[in-house]
Amino acid sequence: MGYLLEITLNTYSAIQESSEVKLWVHEVIREDAHLLYGFFSTQERTMFRLLLGVNGVGAATARMMLSSLSVEELTEKSKRLPEIKDEIDEMEKELDELEAL
Repeated sequence: MGYLLEITLNTYSAIQESSEVKLWVHEVIREDAHLLYGFFSTQERTMFRLLLGVNGVGAATARMMLSSLSVEELTEKSKRLPEIKDEIDEMEKELDELEAL
């Protein structure tokens, strides 16, 4: 028996030369489909699950994010989110002030 798993590019890179692999699986059950996502490491699966908890981020988007960035890179970028939000708020405030002129 075999299963079709959606995987990230990082997982693909880690397993491409292997004849046997162990993947950590996350199942998404939707009304129209049951989807399986496979990950080389538990850290990658955990990050995938955390991303699913973000408003507006679905499984396909989370998989693409983990294909583009490593878990470590995403973790580092998420630490900067409050700082980035403050910068955006400041820019919006400046734009409001310019529009008022």
